[in-house]
Amino acid sequence: MNPAVTAPSAPLAPGERPEGGQGGDGSDGRSLLLFFQAPVYRDRDGALHVEAQAANGLRLWSTHFSPLVALAPEGRGPIPTGWVRWAAPGDVTLQVLPDAWRPDRLARHILPQSRRIGALIDGADYLVFSIGGPLGDWGAVAAWLAHLRRRGFAVWTDRVESDVMRRSAATGSLRHRLKARVNAPIMAAMERYVISRADLGLFHGAETYHAYAPRARQAVLAHNIHLSADERITNAELGARRARLRNRPLRIGYAGRVHWSKGWQDWLEVLSRLSARRVEVDATWLGDGPDLERMRDLAAARCGAASPALPGFEGDRARIRAALQGFDILLFCHKTRESPRILIEALMNGTPIVGYRDAYSADLISKAGGGRLVAPDDIDGLADELARLSADRHALDALTVRAAEDGARFDDASVFAHRSDMVKRHVRPRGAPGLRR
Repeated sequence: MNPAVTAPSAPLAPGERPEGGQGGDGSDGRSLLLFFQAPVYRDRDGALHVEAQAANGLRLWSTHFSPLVALAPEGRGPIPTGWVRWAAPGDVTLQVLPDAWRPDRLARHILPQSRRIGALIDGADYLVFSIGGPLGDWGAVAAWLAHLRRRGFAVWTDRVESDVMRRSAATGSLRHRLKARVNAPIMAAMERYVISRADLGLFHGAETYHAYAPRARQAVLAHNIHLSADERITNAELGARRARLRNRPLRIGYAGRVHWSKGWQDWLEVLSRLSARRVEVDATWLGDGPDLERMRDLAAARCGAASPALPGFEGDRARIRAALQGFDILLFCHKTRESPRILIEALMNGTPIVGYRDAYSADLISKAGGGRLVAPDDIDGLADELARLSADRHALDALTVRAAEDGARFDDASVFAHRSDMVKRHVRPRGAPGLRR
């Protein structure tokens, strides 16, 4: 197969239209069937709870497609922090699919749920499916059903899931490692199957784009962000944060899950090396995760006076925004091929990013240079960069201005308008001739 691959597309500026697109100024009466991966939970009263950013995404999709039917898997266990009670925006219907990640559950649910999904496919003008797992991934099932019906569809993903699983095979218990070794090639085969049959691949971040674009008929770099234009740093806020850069310890931060894939051990080691050099820092990691208690245990032992604050989960967007503007640097040490939104959010708040170089991070600062990047796993290189910026506050000030410039092109309405326009331009709608593939 010789796929037609577009160059990576930057998000649109507010009001800008891609040539030939719908412009993002209304739904124009076209319906959408959307599958997203974030699980939906029920409370004791049966009310649905949706991850907050997924809820915002549904709101934004609904400004371009109406009606919108959204499908998501049902979560098990307590409702996680960061999930909100579902309130449908506009003409949006949310339907929950049963958890089918175990083979026995998949066998029990596959036939009735395939009939259900198939009927929804038949009734929708456009189809967009998120993928992110091996057997039991309803997004992949929906893509397979659409392919059997010769329906066009778009596939969306924000990380190279098979690579994440492959790398996880080196961590955790023996059972976890064996499971990862089995699942990684299954995931890779599923990704190849679905992406090669989609009309359009929407890939968040350059790292994901470069991994998947060669297999796609049409590939678009579609950034994912859930901050509005009003939440970008203002000139007054930028001036205030620049004035605070002098004569105090370097403020280093991160916000995200405390998980091996985020490189939290490398992050602590950077702080340890700064402490050994007597570089004064004030560090904070915002976020919960499976490794939080272990990180707390190791932080004091490794980092000494540079030991970071580890307050756990923070769900208040205003507080997160204030924290990002309070950091002089967002330090990241990501270990897998993914596209964490926190890097974009940092730039939108005028916070330079310093971390391991990959296609995603390099693309984000390619316009103005609002960060410093080193080779993956180069802990000494990160410590060197931070020590230099701590000693040279004029350089840090200039980097802050450039970070705000790099962040100025992002906001949630623009990136969802871009994504919706790409779907309307490249995905064959209901009634269009089907391709033999």
